[in-house]
Amino acid sequence: MEIRGALDDAALLKPLATGPDFAVPRWLILAHVVNHGTQHRSEVARYFTLLDAPVLKWPGEPEKFALTG
Repeated sequence: MEIRGALDDAALLKPLATGPDFAVPRWLILAHVVNHGTQHRSEVARYFTLLDAPVLKWPGEPEKFALTG
C-alpha cells in the first residue's frame, strides 16, 4: 500500500480516535509504528551480539567495508 501518496498534510493532521474521549493525529500513529519497528530491530541486533553471531555482508558491499563477526 502506498501511504506516502495517499495521505497529504491535511490527512496526516486529521485526528484518529483511539478511545471515546481521546484522539491523536495520524502522523503520530505512523511515527510510532516506525519507531516501534526500530526498537524491535535493535533488540534483535543486541541478542545476536550477545550470542556472538557473525555479521552478514550486504550484497554488493565492498570488501573493505564488510563487517566481520
